[in-house]
Order: sequence, then structure tokens, then C-alpha cells
Amino acid sequence: MRGKETLWKQTTKLPLLILFMAVFLWGGVLRVNAADAFTGEATQLPTITITPYIDNEEYTWQYLPLEIDSKHTLSVVAVASDGSTPTYVWKDKDGNPIEKESTNALEITKGIGNESYSVEVTTESGGFEFFSFFLNPEETLQVTQWIGEEQTTSVSCQPGQSVTLEVDANSTYDNNNIKYQWYAEDLGHPIKHAKESKYTLQKHNKGREIYYCEINDGNYIFVAYFEVRLKDTLSVMQYVNGSPYYEFTTMECEENEVCHLEVSATSTIEGADIKYQWSYSGLDGSHDLDGDGPTYDFKVEEGEWQVKCLIDDGNDSMSYSFRLRTENSLSGEQYINDRKGSYGRFVRGEPIEMEVRVNSSLNDTLTYQWYQGYWCDDSTIMNGEQNSSLNIEKGEDTESQYICKVSDGVFTREYRFNISSINTLRLTGYINDYVDNDDMYYFAPEEVVTLRVTANSSYENEQLEYQWCEETEEGSINLTPEDGSPNVCKVIKGEGTDYYRCLVSDGNTQGVYYFNLYEEKDGGTFICIPYIDGVRYDSGMGEEQYVYKYDCKIGQTLTLRAEVLAGGEDAISRQWEVYDDQNGWTSLGEKEETITVKIDSNSTKEYRCKVTCGNKTGELYYNLTAQDTEEPGDNGELQVISYVNGKQSSEIEGKIGEKVNLSLEVINAPENITYQWYKKEDMDTADVILKGETDTKYIHTIQKGIGSISCGIYSNGKQIYSMIFDVRVAEESQNTLTVKEYSINGQPTNKLECKPGQEVTLKVNATSTTGNDISYTWYREGGVKLGGGDSYTFSQTQYQNIYCLISDGVSDVYQWFELDIDYYDWFVSQYIDGEKTNEAIRKEGTPVKLEVKADGENADKLTYQWFNNKNNILGTESDLSVETGAKEETYKCKVSDGYQTEVYWFYLKPEGDIIVTPRINGEKADEITLDVGDTAELKVDVSGTTDGITYQWYVSKDESAFRPLGTSAVQRVIGDNSYAAYLCVVRVGTIEEKVYFYTYYEGDAGEHVHVWNDGVITKEPTQTETGIKTYTCLTCGETKEEILDKLPPTTEDTKPSNPTTGTKPSTQPSQQTPSAQQPQTPSASASSPAPAIGATLVSSDKKTVYKVTGSNTVEYKKAGSNKAKVTIPSTVTYQGRKYQVTSIGTKAFKNNKKLKKVVIPSTVRKIGKQAFINCKKLKSITIKTNKLNAKAIGSKAFKGINAKATIKVPKKKLKLYKKILRAKGVSASVRIK
Repeated sequence: MRGKETLWKQTTKLPLLILFMAVFLWGGVLRVNAADAFTGEATQLPTITITPYIDNEEYTWQYLPLEIDSKHTLSVVAVASDGSTPTYVWKDKDGNPIEKESTNALEITKGIGNESYSVEVTTESGGFEFFSFFLNPEETLQVTQWIGEEQTTSVSCQPGQSVTLEVDANSTYDNNNIKYQWYAEDLGHPIKHAKESKYTLQKHNKGREIYYCEINDGNYIFVAYFEVRLKDTLSVMQYVNGSPYYEFTTMECEENEVCHLEVSATSTIEGADIKYQWSYSGLDGSHDLDGDGPTYDFKVEEGEWQVKCLIDDGNDSMSYSFRLRTENSLSGEQYINDRKGSYGRFVRGEPIEMEVRVNSSLNDTLTYQWYQGYWCDDSTIMNGEQNSSLNIEKGEDTESQYICKVSDGVFTREYRFNISSINTLRLTGYINDYVDNDDMYYFAPEEVVTLRVTANSSYENEQLEYQWCEETEEGSINLTPEDGSPNVCKVIKGEGTDYYRCLVSDGNTQGVYYFNLYEEKDGGTFICIPYIDGVRYDSGMGEEQYVYKYDCKIGQTLTLRAEVLAGGEDAISRQWEVYDDQNGWTSLGEKEETITVKIDSNSTKEYRCKVTCGNKTGELYYNLTAQDTEEPGDNGELQVISYVNGKQSSEIEGKIGEKVNLSLEVINAPENITYQWYKKEDMDTADVILKGETDTKYIHTIQKGIGSISCGIYSNGKQIYSMIFDVRVAEESQNTLTVKEYSINGQPTNKLECKPGQEVTLKVNATSTTGNDISYTWYREGGVKLGGGDSYTFSQTQYQNIYCLISDGVSDVYQWFELDIDYYDWFVSQYIDGEKTNEAIRKEGTPVKLEVKADGENADKLTYQWFNNKNNILGTESDLSVETGAKEETYKCKVSDGYQTEVYWFYLKPEGDIIVTPRINGEKADEITLDVGDTAELKVDVSGTTDGITYQWYVSKDESAFRPLGTSAVQRVIGDNSYAAYLCVVRVGTIEEKVYFYTYYEGDAGEHVHVWNDGVITKEPTQTETGIKTYTCLTCGETKEEILDKLPPTTEDTKPSNPTTGTKPSTQPSQQTPSAQQPQTPSASASSPAPAIGATLVSSDKKTVYKVTGSNTVEYKKAGSNKAKVTIPSTVTYQGRKYQVTSIGTKAFKNNKKLKKVVIPSTVRKIGKQAFINCKKLKSITIKTNKLNAKAIGSKAFKGINAKATIKVPKKKLKLYKKILRAKGVSASVRIK
């Protein structure tokens, strides 16, 4: 879009140029007076210098729009070269003098449109000068530009396609008399009869076309430009010496070799005149080449070259590059503090030496230049640092990057060093008396809340500093902490959500802890519920809820609904908005409960409904993504498996000169597939083509300087996949150290599982061939220094890995110890007034006794802390007496044995509320595994107020979109071959409770079998129109329709037939399929009693541990051994009973040193906190389940996995899972696909 600047150019530039020429001719520098005209002699007249002002501000010909009827002062300061006094004559735009104005200033009132005033300045000695003021009109037009239904200024389309250009104009001057005139830039004149706000054209089969609309409201003219171009008219393939070349790769050539470069270009524009322009760049800069055709013969001299061809068909203009070079003459290695490598972690003040040791095959003269930053240019250059090494002292930056650029005059390479800080700081936040564990805490306005941060630092020069801030829309506001307690800050709760942060520094590391305080709302229930086409989306209960629908179709019409349940008498208001990149959120003007939207493009459209009820607000976000093609299923998805020497792997390790067989297995390969193998020297160099290697197999000879081998997979010339093999050269060992023994508590082992508090002594003993003294330094994993000496003694309190760094000044050796902990096995039951439960309904003012009863190991040594929902501590015994209030109250009891802590929640509800209990086949449960055809009865028991109670059942296959089912208290379901989640919404007035049930299936049962209900007449038949009866599947929620016959004509002898006796559905459950109304009770699978919930099950190899979580579900509690590859089973069998694995326990794989690959089955719907934390070799994660959401994955679940890991997730969950996994510790470098 060309905006206001274009307006000035279009409406004023040409008149200004003409006027300037007139002024110059009129008021020239050299003049002849009347007396001298007779003698023919010229007299040099005095010059006059004019400085113009508008409202006392110097006027410099800038674009200056002025409001209509605004008053202004035009003035000039004139100075004559002979010092004479000037006189002034002001004139209007027509050149007529303005009477009574003979001073240097003129008072004017701004009119409409463009205006001009001029002043003539003369002196008695014949001096003359002239100046004009040009006053631009007030910008009274606001214009938005549309092409079709999209707000944009450019479009790509097919030849002959109809395109509608539109300008939406509003005027603050005269909105009823806006005039439009459309132009085609190549015509040079107005388009006849194109005088409306819309103009429709047929795209010609030629390149770019520019159209513009001149909009005039009588005061201001706005010119709106549109670009209409053909879509993807150029198709180009590249070749070198007749073989395909893929852009951004490098071709290695012989010195002085002539390479035949070709760009084979075709255009969809009929008769297009495709033009070519060749150029190249090297060490001496960029140069044009003489070639103007599709081929060029380029002589490759020693060094690196980039040859470009610019191709233009009159519509598309594209540049294609060829990277050519001779064999690289440079090879080198990087060292930090004499240790080979390019990455190091240090504490502040620590000395660091970075060094490059580079050799050139061309000459011994090398130049070096160091840079600090992520690229090399004048802004990052380190002046004076031109040696092979750089010495620095670790600063306060968390991470820094340095680059050493090395050249031998022909080739140049950049060697990068990453220097980061060792994190020496660990922060814990507290709200009032209790640790902040990411729960949502609500406080009333004006309530005082105490925030506290505790910091633990391992930095030797620790100097803790705290800075408290409140984050507001206007910015950060510094806060004052408590006197004498810089880590404590008391705040007063405001309205809405308050955001606070505490910045902590120990002199080496800076950390930030964030607090979110939510406003406690009065006035009862306030629930916002999103629907799309009648399907309920379960996206949480917060103030903001997000709905994602990825399977929309272009042209589809959807109904969005924002249901609100609100207590009290406050009115409910809604405001619907739509988002676009140019204008942000824009009101749709709709305020009803539902709106209808149309999917018009293959992109994501976002809508929002802002809901207000009294002082309560909520926002529902609807993200709708269209797909113009069917998404390929798992069976049709391209899969590539890599092998190294016949074994499935992507890692190459061996000695220099060793040959390695690499191969690929490609599953579901598309048509016209080709392969190209590459070598890569380091991360900053391009892939170098391995000539002739175009098969699925390649034999690589390990050599220095090659960091990876890759194979690009192409379809029709476009890359669709790249498989990378990392190369690690196993160098000859020059180790001078030998660890002779290591032990834990005197036993020759490096692994131990012990009870909490047990004293542990680690010991190592090493010898050196150098005769030097040997030093021993102990560290906790993560680099935290623990002490020195050949032994280390401590008290074991948690699972941890400790290592000893052994050094003789020449070699370093690391000896690792893995220390597990066998926590005490105790469990807790919850009671309210003696009844085993954790929720109850009580009248306001009723005394209530809350209690936890513990049993098991060390149960008599447990400690207790009780907190209310404001995190204030209330008691330290195993029970707590409270008195109920007018609203629902939440209490929690923190139970600890000093090493492990569990939190138990209690809920006290007021009269008028309800408590719901899930039951399956009469037993208290919320999940069950069914064989195909097995039936189960899902039921919700309700206690409390039940007057006017309603039930609504839903079913979902992905735990997000729920299709409606029945409306009774009982829902019968039939097992099929898929997982399903059922939701029962129970309502009493404005109170809503949700109960979830989960059904799983046994094995692979083949095709899904629908079980239909009795159907509901959704359209009554008449004598003129047929009716419709809709049936719903009891297991998956899918619907089908039956056409009901028209009613017969009514006579005296006949009556309308019963519409329910029409034709029955064409598909009914077979006799072999149990009826939904006749549940079958599964027979017992074993005679022995089932393990109790909470019981621990151990696998047959006595390694993997499971925890019983339901009647037929278990949690994968702990990995049994440090295997490199683990596939978590979907089911396990114990004493003849089959259990579904539905969760992965907290810290299940924590600090696993060997784990490289894990597969998570489709049955899992919960992953515990820190489940895979610090699994540093974990590079492949396959998540088959689609049942995860933000609450189902614990904090830091994937923190610290390998930085180059790949996580494969279900395709339809890709966007959602990316967002969730990043929030749970997955770094930005990890690929999620």
C-alpha cells in the first residue's frame, strides 16, 4: 500500500514543480532596472534572504495538514544584502493582493482542500524576492482496502480470475458525498464508468498490474493502490553440467574447471519474454556477467564463488544462486582453556582463553580477526584482537558468542565460541505462608498479600540483590520491599489480575520469579462456555479460554456460541471481534450469544467474544484453521528410517579412515523421488554436494573436518525431507590417568539406592603416568561444586548424580555416581467430620473438622501444615477445625516426612451447591477398559440441591471437542476399537459441575461399529414436505439422518399417520451386537482380589514399577533400568488382570543417563512433573496420545532433554502440543513435528 506519502506526491508534486519554475523565472537573481535599460548596462541589485514561519515554527516545505477553520499565522523574516528596509505585499492563490496586509505576517483561517499564499518582498534600492506557502488539507478520509473478503492491497491469482477491489472510506468532512475514480496504471487515464467504491476486473494473462482509486470527499484526496499479479508463474529447475542442482548447497569443483550452469525456466504467461541476468561474487566483491540467456559457462578459479541468475517473466522476478568452490584449504580445531571444544560454562570473573588451531594447505600465512556477537561486521569487530587466541574474563552476561574469522587469502572460515554462565541461583516463591506451586490464587481488592522469594546460591562471591516490580500496562513500577527483608514485599490487591516479579542476582546469575494474583469475584457463578456448531469445547475455567478447530473447509459456515452462566442480577453483555494482522482486534458489531462466520481462506482466522457481567469479565478465543486438501493419515505419511552399518541409527562414530555404510529406508515414498548426499564441515557452512551419490545408500570414509553427512530427499525437484547423520571422530587416546578403584560406602560400585537421610561416602583412587600430583574435585550434576579430596561424604536426601573430576594437569577423567533414594512408603486418607471424603456441603457458620489419617512407613513421624485458599497457615496437626462461610472454601494439608511432600485438598461448599460422584456399573470410578461389544453404565450421583437438575452428556475422541449425547443421569456405552472421553454436565440453576469418564479398548478390534440410539425427530413431516429423524451413535457421537415420508392427505375417514412409524434406519445394530439398553456384566478375569488403588506393581523382570490408579488403570511410576530405548506399554497384565497405562509418574525417567528414545502410547493422558528432566541423551520422543492438554503435563516434564531432540506428535495436535511442550521445558532448539 502506498499511503499518505503517495497522496502528497500524486496531488501536489506536479503543481509545485510548475510553480517553482514560475517563481524562479519571475524572481531571478540578476535583474535590469528601467534606467539601465536605455544604456544597456546591468546593475547588480541587492539580494533578499527570506526565512518563512508558520505559527512561529520555521517552514521547510514539509507535508503539513491543517484542520479546517483553524487559525494560523504566516510570516517571513526578510534580510536585504544592502541593509535596506523591506516592504511586503501578500497575495492569494490567484495572485490578487490582500488588502491591509503590508507587514511581514498574515493571519489566515484554513479552508478546504489545498491552499496557497505568497508574499512579495521589495526594497527601495530595487531588491525583490518572492515566497509561497502551500497549506495541505486536513486528513478527513479514513480508508481501508479490501480484495474480495480479505483486507489487503495485493493478490496473486490465476489468469481470467475475477478480482474485486474495494475501498471502504469514511469522511469526517462530508461522508455523504465521497467520490471515487478508478485508474489502471498502464492506461494512463481513468477507467470509464468505474466511479464506485468497488471495481471488479478479470485478471489478464500478463504480469503485475497496478490499479488505484482516487477518493475525494471535497476536502482531501486519498489515492489507494492495489497490485494484482499472476500466481506462481515461474517454475525453475537448476542444473550443473547437466545434473540437478539444489539451491543453498555447494558444488565442489576442480581448480579452473568450467561448469555449465543452467536455469530451466518456464512461465504460465502465454508468450512471456523471460529475461535472464547473470552475476557473480567472490573475494573481490560482486560483478555482472555478460550472459543474458538460460545458461552460462563459469570458470571456477581457486576459492569460493556464488553465481546468480535473476529471472523475470514480467510477473515474477526471482534470483537463483549456484555456490561453487574448489577444495577447502582450511582445517582447524577449537579450544577453550586448552580443552578441545567450542562451548563452555563459567562463573563471573573466571579467566577464559579461546583458541583456534588452523592449518592451510595453500600457505602458512593466516590472518585472524575476532568478533563479539552473532555475526561478523563493523558493529561486532574487536579492534586489536588479531591473534589465534583471545583472553577474556567471564562477565555478567548469561550467554555470549565470539567468532574468530580465519583466512589464508583464498578461503575464509568462521569459528564460533559460545560462552555461557553456570547457573548458581535457585529461586522459590511464596504467597503468604506457602510455596507458590503454579496454582491460581484469588484475593479481594484492597487485600494485603505477602510475597516472598528465597534464593539459594552456589556462587563463591555471593552477593544477593533483590528488585521488586509490578508490571502494568504503562510499564514496570519499582516497589519497596519490607524493612530489613529485601526478599519480602507486601502488596495491596488491585482490580483484575496483578502481575509482580522479583529480579534476583547473586553476582553471577540473574533470575526472575513471577507472581500472578487473580481477583476474587463476588456475585456467585460466572462461567463462559464456547461452542462451535453445537459442539462444546472444554478449554478450562480461567478468565481466558482458547478453542482450536483445525479441520475447517474453505467456504464452510460455522456458528460460534458463547454461553454464559452467571449468578446475581447483573446483566450479561457480549462483544464479538475478529483479528487481522493489519488492524489487530476489530469489532464485528455483534452482541448476541451466537454469530455466524464463513471460512474464506486457507489460513487461521481468530475470533474473540468479550463477556462482561458486573465486575466479572471473560474472553473466549476461537481459532479456526482451514485446510484445502485432506490431511494425510498416519498410513500415508512419509517415514524415513536411517541405518549405520545395518543398525538403526543416525550417529557415526569411528576412527579416521574407517568406512561406514549409511542407508535409508523410505516408507510411503511419493512419485518422482530423488536423493542427493551431502557433507557438511560445520554448522556455519553450506551442504557440499557429494557428486554421483544419488541413491539411498552411501559409503562414508571418516575424516577430520566433516561434522555431518546428510541425504536430501526430493519430489519433483522440491526437498521434502533431510536425514542428518552426525559424525564423531574417535581420536587415539592419549589419556595419562587410570581410575584404579571407586566405591560407595566401601563397596566397589557407582550406583546405590538408600533410605532418606542415610550417610553416604563416595571414594575414588587414580594413578598417573606423568608422575604429577592428582587433584580430585566433586560436583553435583549441573556443575555445582561440592568439595575436594579423594572422598566425599554427605547425607542422601534425593535422587542425584555426582561426579568427581580427576586431573593430573595433562588429562581429565570424570567418574560418575548414581544415587537413588528409596522413599518411605506411606499413604493418607481424607475425612470430613469422620466421613471418608474430601468435599462436603455445609450450612454457613457450621463447625467442621478436616482430618488426614496416615498409615505406612514412618507414618508416626510425618509433619502437617494446613493452609486456606489464600495460602495463610492455619495449623500444624493432623486435623483442623474450621467454620464454614457463605461461599465455597478450599483448604489444603501439606504432609511431609522431611524428604517427600504430598498435598491433600478439601472443598467445603455452601448450601444450594451440589457434589457429584462418578460411577461405572455401580462402582465409584471414572474410567474403564472394554472389549468390543461390552457395555457399561456411566452414572453421576448428585448430592445437595437437586431441584431443577439437568444432565447433558457429551462424547469426545480428543478431549477437546465434545459432541452432545443424551440428557438423563445415566449414559450407556458400548466398547469399540477406540478411546473415548465422556463428559456429563450437571446443572442446578446457574451452578455447573463437570464429570469426566474415560473408556479404553482392548487391542486392535478393526473397523468401528456404530451403535445408534432410538433417534429424535428433528423435522416433523407434513403433507407437502418429508421429515427428518436424527440418530446418534452411543459410542462416538456421530449422527445420521432418516427421511420420514410425507403425511397422507387428511380426509373424513383418515387421520395423519404417526411419523415415528416411517422407514427404519438402514443400519441397525446386528443381533451379535449387544443393545445399549441391555448391558452385559463382564465376567471376572481372575479369582484373586484386585490390588488396592495406590498399590505398587513390579514387572516380571523386577525392574519397571507401576502404581495402581483405578480399577483397571495404572501409572508408569519408574523406569526399571537405564535402557537406551524404552517403549511404554499401553497395557500391562498382573495376576490375570489387564490394566491400561494412562499416566507417566513424576520423575519417572529423571536424570536417566542412557535414555535416547522413548515412545509414549495412545492411552496416556497425563505426564507427571519432571518426568524426563535432565535426560540429556534423549533425542527421539514419539507421542502417540492425543489426550494431553496444558494441565495434563507437569511442569519441567521435558526440561533438559537433548538440545537436538525431535518430538513427533499427532498431526492434528501439532499446534497445540507445540505451545504446551514449550511451556513444559522443551527448548526452542528441539524440533516438534
